[in-house]
Amino acid sequence: MIEIAERRRGAVGAIGVLVLSVAGLFGLNYAAVSSSRGQRLDEAAMNSVSAGVPTLQQLQSYLGAITIGTTALALLCCVILALLRGRFAVAVGAVTLVAGANVTTQLLKHSLFDRPDFGLTTINSYPSGHTTVAVSSVLAAVLVAPPFLRHVVIVAGAFAATLVGASTIVGGWHRPSDVLGALAVSLAWGAVVAVAVGITHQPQTDGLVRSSLLAFGGAATAGLFLIAVGVRPANGIAGFADAALILGGVGAATALTIGIYARLVPLARRGGSKIRF
Repeated sequence: MIEIAERRRGAVGAIGVLVLSVAGLFGLNYAAVSSSRGQRLDEAAMNSVSAGVPTLQQLQSYLGAITIGTTALALLCCVILALLRGRFAVAVGAVTLVAGANVTTQLLKHSLFDRPDFGLTTINSYPSGHTTVAVSSVLAAVLVAPPFLRHVVIVAGAFAATLVGASTIVGGWHRPSDVLGALAVSLAWGAVVAVAVGITHQPQTDGLVRSSLLAFGGAATAGLFLIAVGVRPANGIAGFADAALILGGVGAATALTIGIYARLVPLARRGGSKIRF
């Protein structure tokens, strides 16, 4: 009875995350894409950071590595890991998370959402496809990770996802809202999978604060890496605060997304019917 009650509380938490993620996704589209002021602020935010040609080429090479093949390979590794641990439902959940998030992003970008003409481009880029691939893959890895790998996955995943999201902004591929929208899509699908697979369970040994701090460490390391390779404020010292706010905000949002999901899903033991955090 106690375990059933704990699972119900976990399911309620996952549903709450789902509702907030969907609300954030549509609310951000309304604020940043569907209004003239929002578009201008979003464009200015993207243009607050810059980099020289060698740095841009380096960052674009990272983004270019995100292909259908590499995504499929990463997902295959997640599936194999889950199956080796006797977790068929979790393996299906990882596939559902990545496929669902990426299909949703493409449908939203090309079919549902549009970008009104307010003097800027009318080509819609919300949400970011590259960021969705990176973040959904990281969440899938968090989902299947065994206890001894969970913290490594959180830190490394936050680093990779932040690097991808920030690189799309620095390279002028996406605006900050596009990246945040991708986080919302990925987290929403992560919550759906958590409920559908029936793996939500409390209490957890890794609380939200702990998992988020680990993710923030990975995101902060990505920020330092970007600085090291030559990412700078577009307006020099005068634009430092704006650039720090944008990249720092993207990193913080990415870390919080991963931290929330790590708090939401359990650490699955090999075989057996019980799931432990």
